[in-house]
Amino acid sequence: ADGELPALARVVEPLGFCRAFVCVAFSPDGRHLLTVGSDDKHTVFLWDWQKHVGGDKPPPLMSMPGIQAAVPAVWGATFNPYRRFISARVAPPRPATSQKPFASGQAAFGPVAPIADRRSRSKGEASESKSSFEFVTFGAKHVKLWRADGDGRWGGRPLRFDGAAPFSAHAAAFLPGGNLLVGKDDGGLALFDLEKRALKRLVGSQAHADAGTAPNVRNPARENTKGVRALVLLEGENAVVSAGADGRILAWRLTAARDDVEDTPFEEIQLQHPMGANHAPPRIRSLAVV
Repeated sequence: ADGELPALARVVEPLGFCRAFVCVAFSPDGRHLLTVGSDDKHTVFLWDWQKHVGGDKPPPLMSMPGIQAAVPAVWGATFNPYRRFISARVAPPRPATSQKPFASGQAAFGPVAPIADRRSRSKGEASESKSSFEFVTFGAKHVKLWRADGDGRWGGRPLRFDGAAPFSAHAAAFLPGGNLLVGKDDGGLALFDLEKRALKRLVGSQAHADAGTAPNVRNPARENTKGVRALVLLEGENAVVSAGADGRILAWRLTAARDDVEDTPFEEIQLQHPMGANHAPPRIRSLAVV
């Protein structure tokens, strides 16, 4: 029919136990599709989606349990475009532990570098793939970091809330300097150190207002008026844009090291309800900047 987009591929979980997908994300190069199931373990799947074009149904490249919790507890996922998977020309010996992806970030992944910084390597050196092999899933009272090691095995570890009460995360953005910025359910921002896998600090000023209601297991249809609902990195502008359930859009300047944001936003846009100022502003659910 006119106006409908053609379907390129259909990705189907082969065993049918995950019931549905609660969130999806594409890798920075577009080759891989990440999905999180709505089963009780929120199983994480990684797909080479182009192999599904034409009706083929190959199995996922990876599937691992995400978090055991009432559905839905995972609300989003995003890949790290600044971390590169390093593959050696000679396969390294298999380590005795399945936790190799987190034994050493440098050994398994190499340094943080922008996507555009792709230098050719001489024969015998480690080669850099075109895919990002680090991502996070986030949601109710958790943020979880996932990595692949040098021979392709995956591992996932929750990030620690050192010195703070656990909070829920509605949005996340990887920063060029190597840290992770997270939008909290109370409207604040939090910064995580990915190498230490721990909370580094809470951003000084409150980002967005917290109107105090959110859906839950007993009342899934309740309107969500809590928190930072979207984070978008504008690398060329050296800024991060946040959008909240309070109808505000804020721009935050990156610090000189580009691994954090300044404590106060430098620009604000307040959306207005089309019926006038006597009505609550529209709730922002997602944000894209072109």
